[in-house]
Amino acid sequence: MLEEVFERKSVFSRLNMKKKLLMLKYDSNKKLQDHFMEYDKLINSIESSGPKMELCDKVCHLLLSMPEEYDNVITALETMNNEKELTVEFIKARLLDAELKLKNKDIKLEKTEMDFSAQRTQKCFKCGKPGHKAYRNVLNVENQVIRHISVNKFGETIQEGEVLIEEEVTVEADLETIAGK
Repeated sequence: MLEEVFERKSVFSRLNMKKKLLMLKYDSNKKLQDHFMEYDKLINSIESSGPKMELCDKVCHLLLSMPEEYDNVITALETMNNEKELTVEFIKARLLDAELKLKNKDIKLEKTEMDFSAQRTQKCFKCGKPGHKAYRNVLNVENQVIRHISVNKFGETIQEGEVLIEEEVTVEADLETIAGK
């Protein structure tokens, strides 16, 4: 009678752990290594309460727990011909490599976004208007007028005009230097 009570708990606990394993999803805000530790803990608990899981099942559960960002890696792993190489450790290594690439990609994207937002807030040093840089401001001393040519980040002329000045100044700048190329 005592055995029946404990065996039933064992079946229930195994069922509960398998349910947790099926529901396990990687949260990309956390470290992948932490996800692997949680996965390993569940696998060990399941195996300690009954028969060992097959390697194929372990691999499937691990891959199913990954989000869409890892679909390319999962597809590459699925196309491998040698199933003996598809160990849990091998798959974890490939997923960690993918995590590193994704993190580097996110860092580059953030830097690009920061660079782009910095370009939008630039002001022309001559007319003071945002969104462009002065390419060449050449003083006409007699009339106290500057010919003002502005270019966008691609080097295309976006504004030409003349600005009346009060001081005598000569400013010339190289297009590539100002356009940031």
